[in-house]
Amino acid sequence: MAENTYPGAACDVPSHLYSLSFAPKADWSRRFAPQAEIHQYLRDVARDFDVLRHIRFGTEVLSAAFDEDSGTWRLALSGVPSTRPTSSSRPPASSAGRAPRPSSGSTASRARCSTPRSGTTTTT
Repeated sequence: MAENTYPGAACDVPSHLYSLSFAPKADWSRRFAPQAEIHQYLRDVARDFDVLRHIRFGTEVLSAAFDEDSGTWRLALSGVPSTRPTSSSRPPASSAGRAPRPSSGSTASRARCSTPRSGTTTTT
């Protein structure tokens, strides 16, 4: 189940707006579906379209930099030794949502990211 659950939580827009165009859902239980039903729909779509094997749950991106020579992103991930950086042919996608744990805002808790477009480094 989702980390952030609240009694009676439901969407505040019509449920069909949560349906993805390639996986429409016409049988929502209510016009404003409860959180558990939306969550189950998203889990079902991820399973049905074999997305889960491409996701690293519980992994933090410590840094990301675009390698101009190879045309790939070089990622430093939590739990992966720095001697084994991960390369990605596509830009990394973050789906962190609302942070599940409070952050002190210290520099150590923020990731640094270089973007190929601007060549600048930003701290998130």
